[in-house]
Amino acid sequence: MAGKVFFDANVILDFSVRNNNNPKAFKKLFSLIENESIKGIAIISIIQTCTYYMLQYVGFERTKKLLYLLVPQFNIIEGQKNHIIEALNSNQKTLMTQFITTLPWNMAWML
Repeated sequence: MAGKVFFDANVILDFSVRNNNNPKAFKKLFSLIENESIKGIAIISIIQTCTYYMLQYVGFERTKKLLYLLVPQFNIIEGQKNHIIEALNSNQKTLMTQFITTLPWNMAWML
C-alpha cells in the first residue's frame, strides 16, 4: 500500500510557482505520486490558497494549466467538526488546521 503524504500549500507553491528551489526533488516527489508509490493528499483550502497565490504570480492562464496538472494528482480530503474536537482533546501541541484535518486519515508524512 502506498504511503499517504499530506501536501501543504508551501510545497505545492514551490513546485508550481517558484520551481527553482530544488526541481529534481519536486520531479522525484511527483513521479512517486504518478507511479502510485505514495498518495498525495491535500485539503480544498490548500488548493484555494494555492490558486490565490498562483493567480497573483503567474496569471490566470498559467494558473489554470498548473491546476489541471496538479489537482488530478491529489486525493482531496476534508475535515469535520468532530475531527477538530478530537484534536482539541488530544495531547498534540498544535492547532494547525491541516494537522487537525489529517488526524483521522493516518498520514505517513506531512510536507
